[in-house]
Amino acid sequence: MSSNLGSSSVFGNDYQHFKELSSVTFSVVCRCVKNSSIQEYAAKIINTKKLSAQDRQKLECEIIWGIFVVVIELYEFFMYFRYQPLIRYCREYSQ
Repeated sequence: MSSNLGSSSVFGNDYQHFKELSSVTFSVVCRCVKNSSIQEYAAKIINTKKLSAQDRQKLECEIIWGIFVVVIELYEFFMYFRYQPLIRYCREYSQ
């Protein structure tokens, strides 16, 4: 387990960390397993303590933009391609 992974964090309490898959200057990617479900994940942990204030702001913007793009893509998917089948499924499931 890498020293970048704090065991006191929520992440550290909810997941077991295994093999480090890769690392660069400010982050590490490791294989982990969620304790409650035994589901395997690859997690990228970013050490923000090593980042300058400007780099930290840039990283935050990149993360927010990435989430925004995914939300828009999901919205478009459900609205344009799966909206009607999803409504039918929900109606059938709720009866």
